[in-house]
Amino acid sequence: MFKLLKKMKKERKKKKWLQNLEPIERQRVILFEKYFDFPRYTEEIIEFLNYKFKVPDCLSFIHQFKDIFVEEIYNFTSENNFPVIIDCGANIGTSCIYYKKIYPDSKIYAFEADSKIFDILKENPNRLSSL
Repeated sequence: MFKLLKKMKKERKKKKWLQNLEPIERQRVILFEKYFDFPRYTEEIIEFLNYKFKVPDCLSFIHQFKDIFVEEIYNFTSENNFPVIIDCGANIGTSCIYYKKIYPDSKIYAFEADSKIFDILKENPNRLSSL
């Protein structure tokens, strides 16, 4: 990722390389560029994919975004378009956005054991009209 940051700074003036990325990868680069140097473990409201989302740590969120939206580690196939999804360890709800993206009519039950993270999880769906 540091090589990517160097490349971004070096070639940002050209802007061509950013335009050649897939939209979701472009969003990741934009997030990284915007929030990379934020102080660690500081709550912040991050804007991504037309959402405003509260996060407890910007850099951790960028890695979550990569895993969930770019690499799609939670992708699955359901026999119907409205599955019931039980998300144990839902963290701040990033995965819930992904599940709603692939199954808009799904019913999601999100659980988080860490009380501080759970408080953020409770706030984030209120920021989203589709959850």
